Amino acid sequence: MNIHVCLDVATLLYDGLENNQLSDLLSLDDNHLHLRWGSLLKYLNLQDMFSSLPVFDQSHPLFEATVHVLSTYRYQGEVEYVFDSLFAENLTNVKSLKEIDQNFLLKAMARSKLHPSPIMQKKIEDSFKPFIASLTQDPYQTLHSLILYLAWDRMCLCIKNLFDFQSADPSFKSGINILKECLLESYLHITREGRCALSLSRLLEALLYFHVREENISSHNDHDWNVLSKGLSLFPSQDGFIANMFYIDDVFSAENGLDLYVTTDVPEVVEDRFKVAKCLISKIDGVSLGVEFFEKKVASI
Repeated sequence: MNIHVCLDVATLLYDGLENNQLSDLLSLDDNHLHLRWGSLLKYLNLQDMFSSLPVFDQSHPLFEATVHVLSTYRYQGEVEYVFDSLFAENLTNVKSLKEIDQNFLLKAMARSKLHPSPIMQKKIEDSFKPFIASLTQDPYQTLHSLILYLAWDRMCLCIKNLFDFQSADPSFKSGINILKECLLESYLHITREGRCALSLSRLLEALLYFHVREENISSHNDHDWNVLSKGLSLFPSQDGFIANMFYIDDVFSAENGLDLYVTTDVPEVVEDRFKVAKCLISKIDGVSLGVEFFEKKVASI
């Protein structure tokens, strides 16, 4: 079985803290620790890698310029150009990070902190092997995928902050709708090409802030509004690092019984997050993000 660990559990591994449930799971020979880029970077203690990047809020010149375009645009293409420019800015920022380097990442894994448990240490070392192989055999494509993955995460945060910006300007409200469609089309385009597995949970977080905008509240029935308003505390933004809900990211992957997602989230929070994800996905018009929604098997530790 593949044991997918969320970032909070990666922190437990890094700190070498004992957890009987996690130890029992990983002590079985047929169970394999499965790290993603996010959990790998977290385990390597690189969660501060974005701290040098400017926060995209009202103090950011590009934020101010984007709001201006949304409030004054005449053609849809102007908003699409702003979206593309913002994505390009995020790609450039991620590429500039010293951590986004083949030798840096290989050395970080080689020098990573040893776990006090030999069994756990062996599982961790085995989980590094796919990353080491890809960085060694095809560093260009591997780093390209990593940059795209991280830039997409940052892009969703940028769009979320724009969705959270309140304006009574009719043009701005219309422009926000175009941005939403751009974000969805970007997700579909990249995932269908198969170049990178983007974070669905980060996309849904951005969409959540769109749907709770004041002008959109009346479009929801009472049930959906209760789910969405609760979602604001269930999809907390982690502006300093990347999204943490791998069990949400994989809801369109068919359940095969071979994957278990381990988190410190309590079962009630996991269940409520699935409800918010379903609600948000049901509100996407005209496109399908996946064939069927599969709630993942989650272990709370």
